[in-house]
Amino acid sequence: MSLPWNEVNCAAPSRVAEILELPKSPVGGRKLYCPFCGGRNLAPLKRAFFCYSGCGGKAYSNVDTASRHWGVPPAHACRDLARELDIACADDPPPWRQVAEYSADEVGHVLALRPAEERWMWHCPSCGGAGTLRSYRQRWRCSAEPCKTVQEGWKEHVDVAMAVWNTGPLDACFRLHRLLTGNSQHTRDEIRADPAFPSAEEPTERDTALASVLARPGANPPEAVYRAILAHLRLGPLGRAELQRRRVDVEAAHAFGFRSTEPGEWETRVLPLMAAFADDELTAAGFPRGSAAEKPRSRPWWPGWGRAPLLVIPIWDGLRLSSLRFRNLGDPVATRCPRYNSPKGAPPDAPLRADALDRTTRALHIVEGDLNGYVVAAEPYRGNATGLAGAWTWDDAWAARVPDDVDYVVGWFDTDTAGIKGAAKVRDSFARMRGLDWARRRWRRLLLFEDACELHRTYRLSRLLVQAPWVSQALEPLWDDSDKTTAGLMAMPPPIDRVWI
Repeated sequence: MSLPWNEVNCAAPSRVAEILELPKSPVGGRKLYCPFCGGRNLAPLKRAFFCYSGCGGKAYSNVDTASRHWGVPPAHACRDLARELDIACADDPPPWRQVAEYSADEVGHVLALRPAEERWMWHCPSCGGAGTLRSYRQRWRCSAEPCKTVQEGWKEHVDVAMAVWNTGPLDACFRLHRLLTGNSQHTRDEIRADPAFPSAEEPTERDTALASVLARPGANPPEAVYRAILAHLRLGPLGRAELQRRRVDVEAAHAFGFRSTEPGEWETRVLPLMAAFADDELTAAGFPRGSAAEKPRSRPWWPGWGRAPLLVIPIWDGLRLSSLRFRNLGDPVATRCPRYNSPKGAPPDAPLRADALDRTTRALHIVEGDLNGYVVAAEPYRGNATGLAGAWTWDDAWAARVPDDVDYVVGWFDTDTAGIKGAAKVRDSFARMRGLDWARRRWRRLLLFEDACELHRTYRLSRLLVQAPWVSQALEPLWDDSDKTTAGLMAMPPPIDRVWI
């Protein structure tokens, strides 16, 4: 069951106090008796109840106050308050995924957004920016402040609807779904006829190639190309040295599918292999052929064009090879190749060891960095861990795969700005897909000064896993985004004194 936590807590506390029939305090004015400490200085202010007696000025939400006063769990208090406040309380889960599948044009038409003069640009309802909101296929991005400081300006359909209607996410999701499904065909016809709304984006070159491959019998889909590359390569000296530096079992990593290419091996190993595939097969897999104008010889794209030594990391989703990741083992400047790379236009559609999402274990570890996730899951730890290619690569569909029997969902992220925002993105994803109550009971977070590979290399990772600090972790800081730095986070006791939670 999904409950309107935000809508109930945004109601006027004075109205909630009348519903709860909290006894008035002899102090006079608006003061009430506090159900938490019994004091006489509970004040229903604008957004919360504040107790200036035994609680020492602590603030309590509407749901917390009702839960304490009625002596019921918070979920029951939220449902009962919603009924008294005439707030919709759905028995079915919010249609997050159904709303997300609609195009930005359809959502913009329903919300009556104001289009800018430039194509694909709109006036942002959140910050009021003129022509700063860019529509993509099923997402939005605002380039103006303060939107840009929140998840780099990225917005979902529900985020835009919340700003237009000035309401909470639950109400916005249900209302938007009702409008989109009530007359979806009528909405689409109006969009096609309205010149102010641009048509849907043209399919990319990879989309066209992928459709061609899937429609042609006997064609090689991307997974077949990835498997052929792994079968054709070996784990060379530089790749072995990189894994050994991290104290990773090289043979186990090779069995998992790790490979590497040395400088020059692209010409002798990969390039002849690519000749066995058609152009659309290579494009669908993310290895399009360079045009004659770009290269003296037309040849398939490859990270660094063979100049960079690469560690090839397979992204498995069960028995399916989702994609390949490439880690540059050389100097990115000298080799003119980024440190990390994926097939061109084909980022992984699953995290490393995605089958960990489907397992019923006490703790699911979501680790920033694919190699870090592999280390937590490998010997001798055998943690149920999945690795993210980066702090921002989480997808809502992955949150829907986690079983309800999992007790803890632990995010391992760096202490930098990207890590903190990435952890918040995963947290919010679980709250959207599984409900706020589900996420609050399970979500935990580790902010690490040193990643899991470094802790493993210095023999400290086992002590962290045995200590399991997420079991006793305080929940309030995990859901408070007011402090954007790591200040105020509780430090773990020795001997792991450099790890913060």
